[in-house]
Amino acid sequence: MANNILQLQAGRPSDAAGGRPDYKMTHTFDLAGVATSDVLYAFKLPAGHRCKNVTLKVVTPTGLTSTAAVGIYSDIVGSAVSNNSFDASANLNAAAGTLTTGAGGTDAYVTAGGYLNLTPADTYICLTLSVTGGPIVAGSVEVVALCADET
Repeated sequence: MANNILQLQAGRPSDAAGGRPDYKMTHTFDLAGVATSDVLYAFKLPAGHRCKNVTLKVVTPTGLTSTAAVGIYSDIVGSAVSNNSFDASANLNAAAGTLTTGAGGTDAYVTAGGYLNLTPADTYICLTLSVTGGPIVAGSVEVVALCADET
């Protein structure tokens, strides 16, 4: 999937100590046809960037018991670095408008005021799906990542 930077807030410090410029990446997935173990690539996180957190918003519930683990892959052929590091189990069948965000102290890459370690090489923020009852027929989710460029 293409890197989808919709909003660049250059010069806006993300925190008083680091003063990193934040940017937000947003991508909406149509989940029709998605099945268990499918991996959806939301964003490319270039070398020298960090990611603070990832939020999922249910746009249209799937109608099936379905969840997404949100994490990091090192490439687009399925090499997981930590496939549930931002959220281990986001509910894709929750009511429309439901937001799920990784929790500090619970999810490995979410820290209080912190960022994922600086990426030495390109990595990918992805969703790994778990679906009960067959492939998803309908549903959609919006994925938002708050990141910082430190190059």
